[in-house]
Amino acid sequence: MTNRRWKTRFGSWVKGYGARQLARDIGVAVHGMPLATTCVYQWVSGYHTPRPEHAQAIVRLSGGRVRLEDVFGVKAVLAGKTATEDRVGRPIAGPLDSTHGRRG
Repeated sequence: MTNRRWKTRFGSWVKGYGARQLARDIGVAVHGMPLATTCVYQWVSGYHTPRPEHAQAIVRLSGGRVRLEDVFGVKAVLAGKTATEDRVGRPIAGPLDSTHGRRG
């Protein structure tokens, strides 16, 4: 599982950006001081998820190359599920269906 985490969309972007640089940039943008680099590694591994304000900062820093679903869906992707499945593989409510105004 260690190598697979760098192949997710989020992990791949972090690998290119740099975990240390990301921890510094997010921490300074959100808190005024750097975060611990271990936080970033825990997010990429799916062990923890970032706080919403950190995830939003990641999306901004990536210029849209990483989406919130990519950040919050790491654990599901590494487990072989999509980000729209719960922990046992059942579909969870998706975005509103644009044609019928209901969840798809």
